[in-house]
Amino acid sequence: MSKNIIDSLDNIKKLIEEENYQEAINYIEKTKTEIKTGRDVSNYMDSLINDLK
Repeated sequence: MSKNIIDSLDNIKKLIEEENYQEAINYIEKTKTEIKTGRDVSNYMDSLINDLK
């Protein structure tokens, strides 16, 4: 699970470096919402990574 979180943070960093600020903001907000709703964090992080690929 921690590898998935690190990958997600790396993806957010890449979005920011590419100046895709709105996409990074949306990505972060989606992550926070899903974690708050109790969805399995590991599965969620996997889906976020797949969305960015």
